[in-house]
Amino acid sequence: MAQIRGMLGVRRGRPPKSEPAVSPSAETAPRKKRSAAARARMAEAQRKRWAKLKGVQPTEPEKPARKKRRISAEGRKRIAEAARKRWAAVKKANEAA
Repeated sequence: MAQIRGMLGVRRGRPPKSEPAVSPSAETAPRKKRSAAARARMAEAQRKRWAKLKGVQPTEPEKPARKKRRISAEGRKRIAEAARKRWAAVKKANEAA
């Protein structure tokens, strides 16, 4: 049977590694390109997923969270005054129109 299949060119099972299994549509489709930074982010995310599945801590320590910034009372007053000034200009423009 193997001899007959060989003459007919019919193969069963997995193709040899020397011949890549490529579908006809894949030959004509353009390849998508990702930046090195995007590939690095994807690799890091995959490493974290595997570590979570295996129950192993990630090798890199995570960066500490930034300290939350607060606006000063003086800054709030300046913003509020600027908003009042803008609204006064809008109201004045509406009354004139």
